[in-house]
Amino acid sequence: VEASETKRIWVECVSHENEWVITVEDSGPGVPSEIRNRIFEPFISTKKNGTGLGLAVSYGIIEAHGGTLALIPGKYGQGACFEIRFPKEEGLDA
Repeated sequence: VEASETKRIWVECVSHENEWVITVEDSGPGVPSEIRNRIFEPFISTKKNGTGLGLAVSYGIIEAHGGTLALIPGKYGQGACFEIRFPKEEGLDA
């Protein structure tokens, strides 16, 4: 029995003057180049038993709250890296 590779997730949250920026990156295989432009569409999945709804639903929820969700190059490895940006509400401090 082979030892399984350690899986890692990196999460970063940064407060800028007018927005929060959250990045989530994993150590997985990443997103194949042939579907990167469609990754937020419903029913697009890289998982064998995936429904392809997770990112589409997440995208809709984040946009409904005035934010953005994007696939960006990672800092730590070859896995997927997503950036979430939310505007800060007036009167709320970091």
